Amino acid sequence: MLTILRKNKESLVIKIILLMIILSFAIFFGSSSLRNSRGGNPNVAATVNDTAISMQKAEFLFKAKLDEMSKAGGADLPEEFVNMIKTSVVENLINQELINQTLTQYGLQTSAAELVDSIKTNPQFVKDGKFDQDFYTKRFLPYYQYQHGSSFEGDLQKDLAAQKIFDLFSGMIKLSDVELARLYQETNTKFKFEYVQIPLVSKDKTNKTDEAATEMIPDPEKTAKSILAQWKMGSDINKIATDLKLTKKQTPELSLPRLQAIFGGKASPENLKLLAALTEQRPFPNSQIKEGNFYYVVKLTSRTAPETKPDEESLQTLQEAYQDELSMGLESSFLKALRAKAKIKKTAAAQP
Repeated sequence: MLTILRKNKESLVIKIILLMIILSFAIFFGSSSLRNSRGGNPNVAATVNDTAISMQKAEFLFKAKLDEMSKAGGADLPEEFVNMIKTSVVENLINQELINQTLTQYGLQTSAAELVDSIKTNPQFVKDGKFDQDFYTKRFLPYYQYQHGSSFEGDLQKDLAAQKIFDLFSGMIKLSDVELARLYQETNTKFKFEYVQIPLVSKDKTNKTDEAATEMIPDPEKTAKSILAQWKMGSDINKIATDLKLTKKQTPELSLPRLQAIFGGKASPENLKLLAALTEQRPFPNSQIKEGNFYYVVKLTSRTAPETKPDEESLQTLQEAYQDELSMGLESSFLKALRAKAKIKKTAAAQP
């Protein structure tokens, strides 16, 4: 859920835009509701360490998301999908509150100066090049309170606090220029392989529709070692495979993220590293590779590095993708630890 929060870090901007539309055209959302009839405090969606999360706020966000999804889908949404939206809205609010409480505990909460700067530089509140104090205080703040049942500035403080966490995680895993250039080379290098697949079990003991499975070989490991040794010495791999009623296969050109295609689409990180480390000077791994119900004897047949140097935009895109991928793990672990220590309770009224 923290990943969802991170990917929606512009949520306050979206809320502001929605409220601006409502203020201008007096549009109100329909009757779809987050509430149910199972009781509980109708004004509270959840509590986080005894701090209440407003049901009114959850209702507003749920209706906004439901309206957005309905327009995109062009039809009524399935009940299962609606329930998923309900759950995600409440979970996001719980995570937001939990992060804010944790940062406040360690003195890392949003300062007054940070809050003022964020508000005054928000283009939604600027008119004729200046901050529109009258609109902000007399129209926007009261209507936000009316719609959400909470303070806009309080909510903004929590969003800015969460952003500190996101920025911290991203900063921790930023690649240096040298590391980034190396990653670009690795990611854009193309590989081709030839390989022989030796089954560990007989066809009738596996899925009989698996065309890759063949008759049982008495000693698969010994056979794989023998094939590798002969292949390294220059023996005809096609003849070796045919004699054993096996087939030598070859791959199309594969990029680094697609190397697992050799193993049927799924492989351990260790085996993928073995393949990525092969070069035209050292085309064979030291031994056969075991993955799933097979041994693989593999030979690299070509490795082509990118011919041109990357431009700044490509490097920036790669940097962001790398940071996003790794920060997801950090964020997930961080949130899991926080939730393990927190006292979280969702009211019956907020349950799907």
